[in-house]
Amino acid sequence: MEAIRGLVVLFVSYICLFSTFKGYPFAFVSWLGFMVIFGAWAVGLAAIFHPMGRRLTARVAYVAVAIILSVFGESMISWGGIEWIKFFDSTIYLNVLASAIGFLSGILNLDKNMAQ
Repeated sequence: MEAIRGLVVLFVSYICLFSTFKGYPFAFVSWLGFMVIFGAWAVGLAAIFHPMGRRLTARVAYVAVAIILSVFGESMISWGGIEWIKFFDSTIYLNVLASAIGFLSGILNLDKNMAQ
């Protein structure tokens, strides 16, 4: 799963980097929004399903910050101008892709090294 996550992030990075020179000067902002949504979902869900010895108040705070960051990341994707990418004949929305990868990362607890 970590390899798939890495490939997806690399693919989106590649698309946003080259879109910067093709009429989307703020494509980097879309990429940053993608990463914010991805990280927010991963950390928020890991805090719920894999508490790693943290108290309930800390876990609730992580989830609240994750929700706020997810909304902010969605805004960043809109500001950047690249809200979707074409992959062969499919249209993939960046917010949905970031949420899906972050959801799987949080549920499967791929960032085990964050344990205290």
